[in-house]
Amino acid sequence: MTKLTDKIKNKFLSELAQAQSVSCAARTTGVSRTAYYKLREADHVFKRNWQDALEQGVDALEDEAVRRALQGSDTLLIFLLKGAKPDKYRDNVHVQQEVSGEVTLTWSDRLSRAHTALEERRNGHALPA
Repeated sequence: MTKLTDKIKNKFLSELAQAQSVSCAARTTGVSRTAYYKLREADHVFKRNWQDALEQGVDALEDEAVRRALQGSDTLLIFLLKGAKPDKYRDNVHVQQEVSGEVTLTWSDRLSRAHTALEERRNGHALPA
């Protein structure tokens, strides 16, 4: 069994911070993922560092997702918007209101404008502020 030196633990945390899974990060150090989970439960500093590394990894994934979305992935852009502004972009909007008269929902107008802005972006025009 490999001893978990500071160097090995730091390598593991570095891999997590690069958006690697726990299993993949553990493999790069030659130590079982179970050993790291046990260490996390026993060592509060390591547990805090683990959480920080996971958050860095998620940040790296988000940066890559934004880069790809801006290069033309409409679907990825939609997911990013839903995550960033769920109150505005989520699919499961529940509206309950009593009204009299006619009500017109304009979500399709908003989506159409967003699609037009994306097309303009692809054609080299800046997005409106």
